[in-house]
Amino acid sequence: MEITTQSLADMFAYFAQKPRDVTDPKVVEYTDVSERLFQKDYAIQTINNATGTLCPSYPPRVIVSILPKGPHAPQYTDAELAMMETWIANCKNARARQRFPTLAMVFNGRNICRSSTISMPAEQQLRGTFDTLGSMIFGSSKDSNAVDFSMDTESLRKRDAQLLEKLQVKHVFDLMVEGYKKNYGLHVSSSEKVEATQYSNFNLVAMPYPGCEFFKDYHTNQLDGSNLFFDWHLDDANSASLYIPKTIQNALTTKLNFESWSKLSLNDLSGLYITSLLQILSTPKENLDGGVLVHCISGWDRTPLFISLLRLCLWADGEIHQNLSALEICFLTVCYDWMLFGHKFSER
Repeated sequence: MEITTQSLADMFAYFAQKPRDVTDPKVVEYTDVSERLFQKDYAIQTINNATGTLCPSYPPRVIVSILPKGPHAPQYTDAELAMMETWIANCKNARARQRFPTLAMVFNGRNICRSSTISMPAEQQLRGTFDTLGSMIFGSSKDSNAVDFSMDTESLRKRDAQLLEKLQVKHVFDLMVEGYKKNYGLHVSSSEKVEATQYSNFNLVAMPYPGCEFFKDYHTNQLDGSNLFFDWHLDDANSASLYIPKTIQNALTTKLNFESWSKLSLNDLSGLYITSLLQILSTPKENLDGGVLVHCISGWDRTPLFISLLRLCLWADGEIHQNLSALEICFLTVCYDWMLFGHKFSER
């Protein structure tokens, strides 16, 4: 597929017409195109998600390794990739909607990853039951004997934390406005800042950002966020607080004003957060080491917004995807960061 303004428009039209299905041949085709765009600059490796077994709202192939093109060996052997699939199958239920932490891009030797937030025991048990029944009825993929669908909450979160370590993540950026997500008065998801015991080895950064419900306000405000302000006194958001660990604040090359965050317009709040992320990613490793994980609740609205902004900013600075044109980077970030990772474009 040649990347043109028409192919970009066609891609928007396709994802706008109906919810995406990981098994749809068109979704597979768009995955192929996205991978070819990556491969203009990088050698990539993927794991199989063709039937949505690992996560139904992720692409049919999920990129797990991004290395500069060159005469070097792959990051993972075939055996290691198989082990990674099994590990993810064992810990995917630790995250809401099974949206496990996965690689989005690499900059300055740091992995930039994405996921949903942490799931609650009720969801874990329900999805574990479905996984077990599916394995019994339809059979499982390779290494099925190594997959344990009955792990308890503590074991799941321990494995999830270990997956983050495998991804070399040390800093978790949580965009949720609440500690727990509630539906009909019930806690349906949690977050690392609440479940700090299992995630004590990570720098937990709370950066509250309005959810998809606020996107409509942005649209009705003529796509102008300069005079748009979120009401942080709403029930779901009244406990929201911004928290930047001292280790991160001290490493920032430019001191940013975080104190007035709740009084900022949507534009200024977005600018503060993306500037913070870019500074952290650019910090010399001797001052602040490790990659980052960005997530909201489901990981398909606010998360792709910031992943996409990071990709575009780093491309514009000539730091990543140097062989992509403006049209190609636009196609890649919309297709891969948003649509293939489950953004409900047809409903938004």
